[in-house]
Amino acid sequence: MEKSKFQFKNQKIVQVEFSVNNNFDRSHNEVQLEISMKEKHKKTSTYQALSELEISVFKKEFNPQIPFYIRIIVEGEFKWEENIDNSEQLLKINAPALLLSYARSMITQLTVFAGFEPLIIPLVDFTKKPDNETIKS
Repeated sequence: MEKSKFQFKNQKIVQVEFSVNNNFDRSHNEVQLEISMKEKHKKTSTYQALSELEISVFKKEFNPQIPFYIRIIVEGEFKWEENIDNSEQLLKINAPALLLSYARSMITQLTVFAGFEPLIIPLVDFTKKPDNETIKS
């Protein structure tokens, strides 16, 4: 095995919003999960960039079928060696996939601590995901 030339330096939570819908009707056995994700990045130097992933679970406008609203923004710092030709592709695909792994655990913990079943966000294939897509399941 060889160390990747594209490296993840660190990550941090930029923003978290979480609201419980007190009017949620818990008699609904099936809740239509709605997740939207936005990815953006900007180069901070020739071989470094900040990448940001925003995840929203449900819409902020509550109705009795929506148990809560979550919005999390995570940011990561990435660097790479000069002989990488596909840094832009790595920032659009690999960076949000790595950031999603951190956000998934936070979302699971938020839902459990609020008294709901653990919500485990599905993995996403960022090679097939256009910007600002909504995932329904």
